Amino acid sequence: MESEVSRMQSLLSRKKEADSRQIKFLSGEVDTLKGELEKAQSSSMLDGLTGAYNRRAFDSHIADLIEGQSEAFSLSFGIGL
Repeated sequence: MESEVSRMQSLLSRKKEADSRQIKFLSGEVDTLKGELEKAQSSSMLDGLTGAYNRRAFDSHIADLIEGQSEAFSLSFGIGL
């Protein structure tokens, strides 16, 4: 019985080590993919030939400005009441 418990503890320990290695590997993969996604998002905002910002960047910037203005309007409207 004790040998069985010892064997199970050993198996559990090896499983934990394998899981830990896999988690580290997958974390690295996630970091790599995040970096590639950021690069793709950034390049999608620029014209490939000129490097100038494109329509997608313009639309995104305008949406950000409108969202900021909406919040400012909501705050000022709430204060005026």
